[in-house]
Amino acid sequence: MEAIPSYLRSTAYGQRVKRALQLSSSLLEASSSDINTAAAAAVVSKTAAQTLPTTAGNKDLSVPELPQRWVCRSTDSLVTVSSDGTTIDYKTDSSPGTKEIRTLLTDHPVPASCGVYYYEVELISALHDGMVGIGFYNGEPSSTAGLTKMPGMEAGSWGYHSDDGKVLLFYPPPGIRNNDLPSTMALGPVFGKGDTIGCGIDLIEERIFYTKNGIYLDLVVDDIFLDGSKKGSDTVIPSPSNTRRGKPNINGFFPCVGFKPIVHLQTNFGNGGWQGSFSKQQRKEPRQFLFDIDQYVEMKRAKVLDSIRSSDLRLPTLATLSPSASTALLVAKGLQPEEQSKQEEDEKRRLIRRLISSYFAYLGYVDTAKEFDREGTQLFNQPAEEESFLENAEVVNRQRIGKLITNGLIDEALSSLQEFYPEVLEEPDSLVVFKLECCKFIELIRSTITMSHTASTNNTPGAGVGIDGDTEMRDVTPEEDDKLDQAIVYGQQLRNKYKNDKRPFVQTRLSLVFSLLAYQDAAAQDSSLSFLLDVAERVKLSEEVNAKILVSIGKPSIPPLQKLVKQVMAMVWELQDQGTRPDSNLVDVERHFL
Repeated sequence: MEAIPSYLRSTAYGQRVKRALQLSSSLLEASSSDINTAAAAAVVSKTAAQTLPTTAGNKDLSVPELPQRWVCRSTDSLVTVSSDGTTIDYKTDSSPGTKEIRTLLTDHPVPASCGVYYYEVELISALHDGMVGIGFYNGEPSSTAGLTKMPGMEAGSWGYHSDDGKVLLFYPPPGIRNNDLPSTMALGPVFGKGDTIGCGIDLIEERIFYTKNGIYLDLVVDDIFLDGSKKGSDTVIPSPSNTRRGKPNINGFFPCVGFKPIVHLQTNFGNGGWQGSFSKQQRKEPRQFLFDIDQYVEMKRAKVLDSIRSSDLRLPTLATLSPSASTALLVAKGLQPEEQSKQEEDEKRRLIRRLISSYFAYLGYVDTAKEFDREGTQLFNQPAEEESFLENAEVVNRQRIGKLITNGLIDEALSSLQEFYPEVLEEPDSLVVFKLECCKFIELIRSTITMSHTASTNNTPGAGVGIDGDTEMRDVTPEEDDKLDQAIVYGQQLRNKYKNDKRPFVQTRLSLVFSLLAYQDAAAQDSSLSFLLDVAERVKLSEEVNAKILVSIGKPSIPPLQKLVKQVMAMVWELQDQGTRPDSNLVDVERHFL
C-alpha cells in the first residue's frame, strides 16, 4: 500500500490494491500441486507494480495503474523527459512561437475508482515569454499522439495558463464545429518560475480544481461531464467514434501539461516514481504535496459518511413487502396490525441478538455470550438462547487453544490441537503446523529481544556510554545466551524439515523469520521485520486455526455475522464497479464501519 499516495488508501482504488495484495498472498500460500510457482511469482510481480490481470470471476480484483510519468508519444529532440518520467526540459534556439508548443500526457489515465486524483507541477525555471498550461485531457490513448495545442485550447481538454491566469475549457459537444473558440471558465493569478501549481479532478463533485503553492484557488471547473454521463468504473468504456467531439469518458482523464520554451518542470504524482532502471523496480521516497490533499479527501469522505449515517434505514416488514399477504396472515393468526408489527420487530431483535451471540461463541467467549443473552432477555422479555448453544465443550476447547496462541504458548497449543482436533494437524498440504512452528521460532526470538531490552533499561553492568562518549557493547547474560541458542537450534530444525518444500509461501516465510536472528537490538524495532513481532500476527493465526477447527467438525469457517459483513462489503464493491454512485469510492466498510 506504500506505493500509492496516502489520500487514495481508503478509496475504492486503495481497496483494490489491498485485495490484490491479499490475492497474491493467497496464491503464495497455495500448495505446489495447486499452483504453478512461476505463475505465482508473476502475479506477485504484477501486484508490486499495482496491477493484476482481470480473470473470469475476479474482475473486481483488476487494478489499473495510476498516472506515474509523462510520455513523449512522438520523436522530439527538443523535449527531454527524465528517466523517472517526472521532469521535463524544453529548450530551443529559435524564438518561441505557436508552432513550438508541446503537450504531454501521462502514461495512464486516472482510474475512476480513485474518486479524487491530484498532482503538482513545479516551474523550476521558465523565461518570461515561456508559457505553461496544466490540466486534463479526455480521450483514448490512441488519439493522444498529435496534441499540438495548450491544455484548454485542444479539443477535449481543460487547462490553467501561466501567462494570463485563465482556466480554459475546449470540449465541443456533438454538432459543434471543432474550430470554435474555447470557453474561459475562470480567471486566476498568473504563475511562473518558482511556483508550484496543483491540479485535481474530483469525480464525485464532477469538477476540476487548482492550487498554487499549496493554497486552494477559487478556480473550479464544474460539470465536467457536460450532460451527467458518469457511467462505468475502472472497466474501460468504449468512447464515441469521434472522441474529441463526444461526451467525456470517466476512465479517459489524462493529466496534461503544455508548454512553450524555455521551461524546466518537475512533477509530483504522489507515488514517488522510480529511480534507476525500471527492471530493478527501486522506488523513491514519496514526495509530500504542498497542498493538503489528504484533508481535502477526508472532508469529502466525512460528508459521504454523514449522509450514510443519517439515512433512515428500516428493515422491510411483511406489510410493506406484500400488503395482501400481511392481511391474510393477520386473519389466520387473529392478530391486530399493531400486534403483527410488534411480532416482526421482536423477530428482528432476536435475529440481531442471535447474530451477535453466535459471533461471541465463534470467538470462544462463552461467558460474554451468556451475559449478552441474559441482558437481552431482561430488556426485551424474550426467551434465552438454548443452553446447548452456549455450553458446548468444543467452544471451550477452541477458546483455550485460541488463548494459548495469542499468548505465544505454541507448544501447549499444538498439544491441545493434537488432543482435541488431530485432523487439523494431519490435513494434507495444510500450512497450519508450519505457521505455528514459525510462530514458536518468533516467540523464541522475542524472548531474547525482551531480555536484552530489560537489561539495557536497568543499566546492566557493561552497558551504556563509555568514558570517551562512545557506546559500549553490553555483555550478554548466560540466560540470554541460552535463549538465543534455543532459537538457533530450533531454526536449524525448521530449515531441515522444510528445505525440500517447494511452496513459495513456505520458503518466503522461512527467509523472513530467520532474518529475525539479526534483530537482537531492541532499538532496531523500526525494522521492516517488526510486523512479525506484532501481537496482531498471533491474533491472525489464532483466528485461522479457529476457522480450521470449525471446518474439521463440520461447521462453517466464519460466523453468520461475518458473512453478513462480507455481503455488505461485496454490495459496496459492486456499487463502486457499476459507477452509478461515485461517492461510494470514498467508502471503506472495514475501516469506517467495523
